[in-house]
Amino acid sequence: MELRNASLGEFEQTILLVILGDGDSAFALEVRREIEEETGRRVSRGAFCTTLERLERKGAGHLDLRSSRPTRGGGKPIACSP
Repeated sequence: MELRNASLGEFEQTILLVILGDGDSAFALEVRREIEEETGRRVSRGAFCTTLERLERKGAGHLDLRSSRPTRGGGKPIACSP
């Protein structure tokens, strides 16, 4: 993962750390909930998705909101790859 002359904001860093910490089990809803629990701040879906797109443009790798997992409740897994 190589960031192209870009600095990351606090929210961007938080999202990346949670995704990388969760690895292959990083699902969008769970990542948002974990951030909310740890920071005490509400994370809207729009802000979350916009930040993922911005991180990808900055070169933080490919952050892919793939299709829902086949279990009850669904959820969108996030793949983070260079």
